[in-house]
Amino acid sequence: MKRILLTLAALGTALTMQAKVVLPGIFGDNMVLQQQSEAQFWGKAAPGKKVTIRPSWSTQGITANVGKDGRWRAAVPTPEAGGPYTIELSDGERLTLRDVLIGEVGLCSGQSNMEMPVHGFPNQPVEGSAEAIIRARAATPIRLCTVKRSTARTPQEECAAQWLKHTPEAVAGTSATAYYFARYLLSVLDVPVGVIVTCSGMFAGYFVGMKAFKMNILECLGGICGGMPSTPALGAIASKTDSQAPVVSYATAYPVALILMTIVAKVIIQTIGGVVGI
Repeated sequence: MKRILLTLAALGTALTMQAKVVLPGIFGDNMVLQQQSEAQFWGKAAPGKKVTIRPSWSTQGITANVGKDGRWRAAVPTPEAGGPYTIELSDGERLTLRDVLIGEVGLCSGQSNMEMPVHGFPNQPVEGSAEAIIRARAATPIRLCTVKRSTARTPQEECAAQWLKHTPEAVAGTSATAYYFARYLLSVLDVPVGVIVTCSGMFAGYFVGMKAFKMNILECLGGICGGMPSTPALGAIASKTDSQAPVVSYATAYPVALILMTIVAKVIIQTIGGVVGI
């Protein structure tokens, strides 16, 4: 009898845990949502239930139906820049996100040039980083979120990430490029700014080349060298093989990369100039 009661208690606990709303790591306390937009929320809950979202900036709640697979999605209208706010989500059991700001959100992705943190790499310091780190204050409306790098053979639904306030520790470990971009936007727009940093390195190029374009390993590596571009890397690869595949891929990717970088750089400059009025 005692064993049966313990089993029922464990089953009840499992069902209770399953019923609670579960959000991806990209949602959490201290996050920033894009102002005046339809912010997308999604997650998991018990199949057949309804998830109600109640942001403190609105008197109206948003309801989403949970599918048979346990997934749900909802669009939450956001106001003009401001905060802090709270967001309550419930399917019968309440989950509260606290200290949420509304402002501008940027997704910052790239390779090592984007990954390099404010405190720099070994023997590769970032100019002015010491002052930026020392002067960082949590009250500054900049929030930082770095997605932890991971690899997988299939698309993933979850990631390891956490929104951090503008503290010296958080600033020191955040992408220098993303951080100074956030500081520039704050100084010009005077609204809260959040940056999400996702750095994949050459893994992204390797995956796209091998899986999407069905390139062999030598063609893929040569193309990556041409896209960077990195002639020394091409030389290192060519010295290990008699095949001309890396050289051909490099020669194909190199001019395309230069043209795209020139066009993209011009578009970015014109876009930022239009936003800030310069």
